[in-house]
Amino acid sequence: MKWNWGWNIVVVLGLFMTMIVIMVVKSVNTKVDLVAQDYYADEIAYQEQIDKEANAKALQGHFSWKNTEAGLIIEFPADLDAEHFTGTVKLYRPSDEKLDREFTFEGLRDHQFLIQAENLVTGKWEVQVDGTANGVAYYFEQRLKL
Repeated sequence: MKWNWGWNIVVVLGLFMTMIVIMVVKSVNTKVDLVAQDYYADEIAYQEQIDKEANAKALQGHFSWKNTEAGLIIEFPADLDAEHFTGTVKLYRPSDEKLDREFTFEGLRDHQFLIQAENLVTGKWEVQVDGTANGVAYYFEQRLKL
């Protein structure tokens, strides 16, 4: 048997079909978590979210974080009334819904909130802080990698 252009076409088609089968198998086996289970209701309430973010941006200073041996320290703007700030801190893990954590707080000490190291796993996270102080709602959000 002689190697000619016909065999080249057969080999290329065989490799192409193998690649397509591998892609289909991988895509079927990939786990996909929704960001929110009730995303239609979340969309309706989105204007409130925009207002909360605008209130947070209007503060002097900025929302930041630092990773220490004790855990993750979330630092709030100095302008925020920390003693009366109540709300929730949500750690959202895009790759695994089971690792999501939510913490509630009432008042902050030194404009900081500590999340203990045992509650954290290395990787990409999104910190979402939703709270109110003196009747004004605030929302802070930041992506981080631990």
